[in-house]
Amino acid sequence: AALKSIGSKLRKQNWNFSVDPCSESSGWNTTDVDYGHLNSVICNCSFMNGSVCHV
Repeated sequence: AALKSIGSKLRKQNWNFSVDPCSESSGWNTTDVDYGHLNSVICNCSFMNGSVCHV
């Protein structure tokens, strides 16, 4: 829910909420060369033996 709210505020239209953002699937980490914008979701999944990710 938090990522959807952030995406809405940023007017992100290519984030695919049907996939795990920590899976490095297309759309979650992009660079808009024309405008110099970097849109990235970075995950640290080293918590609780990889069962918890901080985004």
